[in-house]
Amino acid sequence: MKKSYGVVAGAIVALLLAGIGWYSMSMKPESGVADPESASSEEGIGLKPVAEVADPSNLALPKPYSAWTEQDKQSQRQAGQQMLQQLQSAFRSGKTEYVIPPGNYRFPDNGKRALITLQGLNHFRIVAKDVTFWMEAFKFGFELVDSRDVVFEGLTIDYDPQPYAQGSIIAVHDEKDRYIDFELDPGFLPPDQLLGKKPPNMPVAVFSPDGKDIKSWSYSKPSKIEKLGERTYRVYFRTRVVNGYQTAYKDYLIEKGDKIAVIYRNGDSAMIVNRSEGIVFNGLTVYSSPGLGIRETGSFGKGGGSKLTACQVVRRPNTGRLLSTAADAYHSAFTVKGPVIEGCEFAYAGDDMINLRGGISTVFEVIGEQELLIAPRQGFEGDLLLAPGAKLKIADQHTGGIRSEVTVTRVERVTDRSILDQAAQLKKELKLTLWSGDGVFRVWTDRPVDAAQLDYVFYGQNDSGGFTIRNNYFHHTPARGLLLQGANGVLENNKIEYTGAAGLIVGAELPWMAGGLPANIEIRGNTFADNNSLHGLKAILGMYPIASVNVLLTPLETTGKLLPAVLFRNIRITGNTIVRPQAAAVFIANAEDSEVSGNRIIQPAYGNVQGVGCNVGIDGNYGIIQYNGDNIAIENNTFEQKPEWFPGEVWQAGERQP
Repeated sequence: MKKSYGVVAGAIVALLLAGIGWYSMSMKPESGVADPESASSEEGIGLKPVAEVADPSNLALPKPYSAWTEQDKQSQRQAGQQMLQQLQSAFRSGKTEYVIPPGNYRFPDNGKRALITLQGLNHFRIVAKDVTFWMEAFKFGFELVDSRDVVFEGLTIDYDPQPYAQGSIIAVHDEKDRYIDFELDPGFLPPDQLLGKKPPNMPVAVFSPDGKDIKSWSYSKPSKIEKLGERTYRVYFRTRVVNGYQTAYKDYLIEKGDKIAVIYRNGDSAMIVNRSEGIVFNGLTVYSSPGLGIRETGSFGKGGGSKLTACQVVRRPNTGRLLSTAADAYHSAFTVKGPVIEGCEFAYAGDDMINLRGGISTVFEVIGEQELLIAPRQGFEGDLLLAPGAKLKIADQHTGGIRSEVTVTRVERVTDRSILDQAAQLKKELKLTLWSGDGVFRVWTDRPVDAAQLDYVFYGQNDSGGFTIRNNYFHHTPARGLLLQGANGVLENNKIEYTGAAGLIVGAELPWMAGGLPANIEIRGNTFADNNSLHGLKAILGMYPIASVNVLLTPLETTGKLLPAVLFRNIRITGNTIVRPQAAAVFIANAEDSEVSGNRIIQPAYGNVQGVGCNVGIDGNYGIIQYNGDNIAIENNTFEQKPEWFPGEVWQAGERQP
């Protein structure tokens, strides 16, 4: 998002004062902007932060914020404009630090991609202790672009209003036309107002009456929402179909008195770091987001290496909120280097706690010996990843085995409508829901390429590898704890508990067309507890991944077939404690020269999940399962409080199942 301002800088300042809210740190200095050093600490700030207490008449906001008037909010908007002007002036004048006066700053919709954008900010420190940015539109909140070595001290980001409706269930109808009636909690938008925004999806979540436990999660948009009364609504949302069985609300123990959330979700985030390097967040707090909490995105050869210390993505205290974010707490995609995350807490995110990923593309057509048409999952991913010098690994669609390794010498984006239409049609026929036909790229390679249509394309870089995740607490999510796809990383001394799906996945995911080729990963000294908790409620699940800790190439849902290729190397799972896994504690496949040793497993197969793993012919309730691979050492693991029916501690490929 670069702009050239030149002689119109004065006009831009006028627009800023009018509340346009787009700010570029690449702007040239101009006259008439206040010097932050000359401004009073009281000048330009909104209402200062004070002690917060719960407000039973507004479960979305604590007192005194729930009592803010429109005049208060307008003062905060003006404070936000003034503060950002001062920040710009500080940077342009050569200063290396700007201290934001404590207070509340509000940012309305500006018609742009993000409510705040800082670009070209380098070697700069922003001190934002006791500072809250209130975002007033369901889009990107704070975006940092093309910047390097920026330090944030403090800063809290919240959204007003919240990007979801929530309430208490007053009736459950579990017949053919399943629906749930609920009464809207005070302080939250009605669900019909959210639907009017036509978001890409609208997950529905159900919680226990106290809001602590997550009972159910539907990723699909409700088929219908009806208004029954002034504050009562009826929502129809799909339950899951598993192995041909249509689950019902009762299978998830949903009942009258539970809490429910209908969520506006998009791909935006509260904080996004875009094509930037070496960004440091000390004490950043995110209380809400219509999408991801903190997002980091790179491009070919660029981006990453952020450090997060003592950060939080959590529900705001002294409220009745059910969620922190509508999607992942932290998400890194296509960066050259992954993050360092230490001493943080992520909780009640609407999806994964941490997702560090690369991309997987599809061979759409083989044009010649050194020429391919490649279709990324989405067109913009090709713009980011396909460039001269990019190293590609072509994997056989049937086995996952690498059949070619080539380097890109030239790339062109295809504009021929007929080719794009063919790609879209093929995607539709194959039911690859995340492979978009909006981008096809013609790629030339440095040597002959062995490939076939629909083979997978892995990238040899930009997979968010080189990460360190240490001494954190990740808890309560309907999805996964962590997904790690890059090489050369450490996951150490973390606590990961109450995850609806797996606690950890190391590997690539074909259903999501997201991937890398992990190698040299240390997973040690962590505690995994009560993972896969949403998957253990009905005894008919043959799900992936089946364990608390998993290493595998996750297969396409349309086939359910685990591919046999050995793709991952030197994955070491040592000295962890795994408590109450619903089925297996550890599942490892598609790996070589790896180790599962010295782990303590307490109450294995806790969910007694019948049929788990049946679609690949295994009993998924074994403690540790090696499905395929080479040179996998499984030794010195201990099992405590085993049930009488427990099938066994270890099952390795080649052994006969009883």
